[in-house]
Amino acid sequence: MNDALAEDTTAERLKEALWDRYHWAVGGNWSVAALEHLLKTGAWLETLLAQLPRREPQAWIRRYLKATFIRPGWMGQLTPLKGKSFVFPKSQVRLQPVEDLSQGSAHIVHELGHVLDNALGGALPATFVGGGAADRMVAAVGGKPERCVPRFVPMSDYVEKVTPLESWLPREAYGNTCVAEDFAEAFVWTLTNPQRVPTGRRAWMETFLKVLE
Repeated sequence: MNDALAEDTTAERLKEALWDRYHWAVGGNWSVAALEHLLKTGAWLETLLAQLPRREPQAWIRRYLKATFIRPGWMGQLTPLKGKSFVFPKSQVRLQPVEDLSQGSAHIVHELGHVLDNALGGALPATFVGGGAADRMVAAVGGKPERCVPRFVPMSDYVEKVTPLESWLPREAYGNTCVAEDFAEAFVWTLTNPQRVPTGRRAWMETFLKVLE
């Protein structure tokens, strides 16, 4: 078997494993290293979720974080999205290459936070129109999520207009930009480093994750 064929065979095996374990599909051509990184991220996420009571991690991921991973493509060349990963429209994670980054897995889990928000919203993406878990979290800490339209668009005055009663520390400023990023940051850091999350958001997210079976 030549090297190219062996690489293709390994890639297909990894794609099958991602689907079987997590219902994560992968579109386009991905290197074996990138697919292995996705699989490693899934295993890490399982470990994090296993800390929650009455949780079967793989089933939970398949239910709430079912996703298709693709590269950003032409959308990633648009000025607001250049160099970024993003979810569009609901469960397609358009992922920049992150397998060589030290925070690559946390980056992926952040994007899956958007998938979770959309999974708990209506027919239209909650990251656009609201109605998902992100709105609930922001409202729970005294915020006004309806003032952020669409929910994923950064606002320079997000804290003042939307969440004046509680906000992220300056070093965690990405959570202070819009409702969608606020929620995705709270999701990833509550699981991985809860001390980074503002008190009200952390309390809400911990309860939310415990009851979402």
